[in-house]
This record gives sequence, structure tokens and C-alpha cells, in this order.
Amino acid sequence: HDYDEKTQKEVKAKIAEYQAELHRLAGEKKNSDLHPQLYSENIVVPCLFNSGCAIGKKGITCLEIDQGKIALIHWYDQNKRSKSTYSESEPKQIAGTSFYRTVLKTDTLDYLFTKIKLLS
Repeated sequence: HDYDEKTQKEVKAKIAEYQAELHRLAGEKKNSDLHPQLYSENIVVPCLFNSGCAIGKKGITCLEIDQGKIALIHWYDQNKRSKSTYSESEPKQIAGTSFYRTVLKTDTLDYLFTKIKLLS
């Protein structure tokens, strides 16, 4: 995502404007009937990337970091795969096993850290 310097400044200014609005709303919220957000009384910024790993009935979901990229991966046994799992690529079988690996989501670490910097 290469943008020229002018575009980057415009985006940063717009984010700062929205951030100020969120802080103003959070201050108003303390005096309102709204329920507190999960883990915080502040307004929660949307998730940047699924950062959780889980073991479930249908497989294992985990993060893999390699060569400047982060990926959310789903490992599963062919006998337990959920037919509705969304993936960015075709599942690949691990040779000589009934296990598969599929990439659910990928981003570069630079892009992810830029989002964190701009939204925090």
C-alpha cells in the first residue's frame, strides 16, 4: 500500500479527526445509559487481525509469522473439516497424513503495524 506523502498526511489528519470524535463520544458516554464496552469503558476500535489461537472440534486455528507476513491458519483433519470455512487459498494436505493446512487471512507486518499506529 504505497501512497504519496500528501495522501498519507490527509489520511493521518482524518484519523486524528475521528479519534478526537471518539474521545468526545467516550466522555459523553460516561453520563449516558449506554452499556460499557468489553474490557473497557472506552469505545473499542475494531479488530485489526484475529489474534487468537484456538483448539476446537474441527481443528486448530493459529498465527504464523514468516518473512514479514502474518497469517491466520486453520489446521484440520479431513474427517472433521467444516465445509463453511472461508479461506484465501485452497487447503493443502500434509503429505502422508489426513491433515490439511489452509490460510484464512494474510497481511504484511508493516501494514498491520501501520494500522495499529494510526488507530491507537
